[in-house]
Amino acid sequence: IHEKKDLNDEINLLLGDYKAICNIHTSIYFGNNIDEDLYYKIVQNKDFTNAKSLLSEDYFHWELEFPQLFFTHKKIDFIIGNPPYDVVTFNHFLDSEFSNVFYGRPNLWQAFLAKGIELLSGNGKLSMIVPKSLLTDVYNKTLREFLKSNFTITSIIDIRNRRNTFPGVLQSCIILTITREKYIDNFTELGSVEDPSCLTDKIEIARVPYQKIFLDSKNNSKIIHSPSQEFYDIWT
Repeated sequence: IHEKKDLNDEINLLLGDYKAICNIHTSIYFGNNIDEDLYYKIVQNKDFTNAKSLLSEDYFHWELEFPQLFFTHKKIDFIIGNPPYDVVTFNHFLDSEFSNVFYGRPNLWQAFLAKGIELLSGNGKLSMIVPKSLLTDVYNKTLREFLKSNFTITSIIDIRNRRNTFPGVLQSCIILTITREKYIDNFTELGSVEDPSCLTDKIEIARVPYQKIFLDSKNNSKIIHSPSQEFYDIWT
């Protein structure tokens, strides 16, 4: 641990100057009022001293913090996330990049989910808290088909009380876990809790063959969710 800490300190010292320039670049999106020509001169001349004097804010830069991922094309074994929920107005890049999951009324969380899966290693897993509308809403039908055809949903935990999931936000949510591997005979665990504080308690879980959680329809297949094993024993 101490060796890794010393190595990390050494790397941060080497990257410190470059982070100063990256901070200016990132701060542009937050209205830093730095002259654009001056910014380009700082970049071209690698003027680290000027960069540090212009800005005191420090931002997080994914490429510099995880170069082993971004510059070696390695994949990620596990992703845990709380993606942003926001309807996307027309955006040519997003619409073309995520046409395999968007339908009707695209939302940012759909893009984050799809991108996260793309970044997973061959047997990697992803777990995100997403709107419950994923299960049945017509605007998620393309996403559901994308998941069903290419990956395996290993777990869905329903949070029943939408008032206590996020402060001041009325949003019904589920915790979704997906593996990049496609299992023909895999089981999906389906559970339910009153609110996130109950996740540490013993949860009633139904174990259902993955393909059986889908209520197939020609135009809009839905995901059936119940933590009752008896319900699925009758259903299947």
